[in-house]
Amino acid sequence: MTKKASNSKKIINFFKDKKVQFIIGVVLLFVSAYLFLAIFSFISSGKNDQSIIAEYNTKRTEYVDKKSHRPLTDSDKADLQRIKKEMQKIQEKTENFTGYRGAVISETMINRWLGLGVFFICTFILVFALKLFGIKRISIWKALLFFVFLAVWTSLLLAFVLDNFITDSFIKFGGDTGAYIRDWLSANIGKLGTILVITGSGIIFAVLAIGGTIPFFKRIYRT
Repeated sequence: MTKKASNSKKIINFFKDKKVQFIIGVVLLFVSAYLFLAIFSFISSGKNDQSIIAEYNTKRTEYVDKKSHRPLTDSDKADLQRIKKEMQKIQEKTENFTGYRGAVISETMINRWLGLGVFFICTFILVFALKLFGIKRISIWKALLFFVFLAVWTSLLLAFVLDNFITDSFIKFGGDTGAYIRDWLSANIGKLGTILVITGSGIIFAVLAIGGTIPFFKRIYRT
């Protein structure tokens, strides 16, 4: 056995250890709880927090510029201390339950990534944690595909249905990812084609993931 193969086996055995899995599960459980709280809080306080984040970033740029001066004079050092205190005071104004970092993370996950579809990513992290605890006896790969599809599909759906019409909201319901996919599909196959893709992919997913989907459609057809 080569040294590389031996190291790989050690790593695999390390993660198979029940104590390690339990510890990772606990970490993921708290991460998912933190993300859920941050995202729910963003929905109610995100509008005010966005201005706080912008104010903090402006102050941080000032701090970086001041710190880049060489050599630093006593006056520069005093200014840096003052700016750091101002940055901390700005962070303390954050209304998000999970603090300034939670406000930044939730704003990024929703507006820059997948919109409200990020709830499914957080749910997957929770399911993964339960899997490591031995509570959920499911295939983690199936769960990953399931929740990633739902996250992207929901992002596209909300970007197409809501973001096209609600333009003055601080929330991008489909996020930048949903908007990009929507615009790409609309440019290539038109809005009608985009509707067909959203509807068709949703039906195919339901047939594959939900056992009673086909009988349901048969009942609709018969009526």
